Amino acid sequence: MKFDVEKEYIKEIGKGKNCAQDQILMYLNSLENSSWDKKQQGIYASSTGFSDFVGHINGEIGYIEVKSKTGKPSMKQIEFIKQKKLSGAKAGFAASIKDAIDIMSGGFGREFPKFGWTKDKWEEFIKWRGDKYDTKK
Repeated sequence: MKFDVEKEYIKEIGKGKNCAQDQILMYLNSLENSSWDKKQQGIYASSTGFSDFVGHINGEIGYIEVKSKTGKPSMKQIEFIKQKKLSGAKAGFAASIKDAIDIMSGGFGREFPKFGWTKDKWEEFIKWRGDKYDTKK
């Protein structure tokens, strides 16, 4: 899946997590055949580790957790993203619009080496499990 990306949309996260979330959400919802929602109080928010965004582009479901440049994922967030990827959804961590595009294009998104969340570790995990999943999901 390819995305038309204009330079003004590709921005690293500025100050404040909500600003970043708003930029990413606005971009994702501007795409054709795309619908995304922010985690709200209630059903999603009560599920610890649930991603900041859930949505789809052209029918492909996605889960995106937004982290600032200095943000760190919780183990529950990593487990949530891992489970969604194993189920075949596009899922990952984003620190910018570019990361969100990467995730929904089949890439890995932002890595967290200190927490063992890297593309290489993911591929090792899938190989160890013997799963037939596409490691780019």
